[in-house]
Amino acid sequence: MTLKKQVPIIGKTKEEHQEFQERRAEEIFSTMREVKQLARKKSMQVAHTVEERWRESEQKAKAFERTRKASFNQARKLSQRLPKIDERQILEGIPEERKKELEQKMKWDRNKQTRKPIHPGRTNPSKPLVRRSSVFEPGTKPKTLDHVVTWFREREAPCGHCRERDGTISLWFHGRLGRAKAEYLLEKKPVGSYLVRLSLKTWGYTISVKTYTDVKHFLVDVPSGGRYQFLGPKQRQFRSLNELLAFYRGNPITSAGQEVLLVPVAQLEPEDSDLFRELFRDDDDEEAWSTCL
Repeated sequence: MTLKKQVPIIGKTKEEHQEFQERRAEEIFSTMREVKQLARKKSMQVAHTVEERWRESEQKAKAFERTRKASFNQARKLSQRLPKIDERQILEGIPEERKKELEQKMKWDRNKQTRKPIHPGRTNPSKPLVRRSSVFEPGTKPKTLDHVVTWFREREAPCGHCRERDGTISLWFHGRLGRAKAEYLLEKKPVGSYLVRLSLKTWGYTISVKTYTDVKHFLVDVPSGGRYQFLGPKQRQFRSLNELLAFYRGNPITSAGQEVLLVPVAQLEPEDSDLFRELFRDDDDEEAWSTCL
């Protein structure tokens, strides 16, 4: 008795295997297509959510700025309505030695007030300040936080930088805010949120921006020529910090990251806080402010 050949059985098994492979390939293709569709849909939902949050944050920032400016203008009008105080009435009943000291102080205050004020809207930001007492020279870097504060107070504040035309401090300027606190303020903000702070690595600023992945920090260098640019070779130069910010509100900072400055994040400190008084205090040195007129 001889065994029958099993060729038909083997052929049938190959056909079934081929059909199985085809079905498997089709299932995989169908699954991949569904995954791509879901990913595309989710991406569109995330983009829509980010856009809504950005619009909401922008509206809140604009409302906050309007409220702050209105409060500033109201306070200024109220101060103008206050009756003038007669200095002679104040000095009555004060001992002669103390009276002479106070009279000298009042005279010094009057002279200081009559000095021509610096209007931030009409200054020439491209012209740097030069002081004999400066610790900052071309090619150097800040050594301490005090040096950074001195640099800003002597070279930037008198020229109206980081202020609006009405004299209020710009919403986005956070002074000597640290890196960690900047990241904390931005981590839950929508993509494109940003703030500006003083830099400890160069004579200039750091712009912190919220991106899709994390918070990035970009150094703005202010060389001796008075031009503002991101640190690095072949960077676009601007006449002022405001001009730089305006440009990158509509253009990406880097082609790879596509970072755009969309929503300014307001500072936490009020304008009359010690932080801003330290940065924007009046400078008694005539040489420091006159070069910006």
